[in-house]
Amino acid sequence: MHMYRKVRHINERIAQIISRRLVAFALEYEADVIVLEHLKGWRLRAGVKRSSLRQRFHGWLHRRLAQLTEAKIAERGGRVECVYARGTSSWAFDGSGQLKRDPKRYELATFASGKRYNCDLNASYNIVAR
Repeated sequence: MHMYRKVRHINERIAQIISRRLVAFALEYEADVIVLEHLKGWRLRAGVKRSSLRQRFHGWLHRRLAQLTEAKIAERGGRVECVYARGTSSWAFDGSGQLKRDPKRYELATFASGKRYNCDLNASYNIVAR
């Protein structure tokens, strides 16, 4: 039991530090809203019952981090919005349709109009639009 308590306190401390830095970053750039991915109720679909991915995800305190961030930004007059990230990196932010991924450099995407962008940048634009 001693080890689990120690791990729980370490995770709590990490969540405190990350939420404090996240709110400080948002306030530094005068942001009113912090956008987080909606992970409440998320369940792992693949893998065996005791897979390491399941253990790593549930060991990471995503809800605690979201709660602390919401509380700290609310004190400063801001808010937190949770969005579903499904499909954000597979559809073009300019409305031109579905993206084609580069087979050799998977992080690059080609739009139907011929433009090439980073998929993560495209996903960020889509999340902001939501």
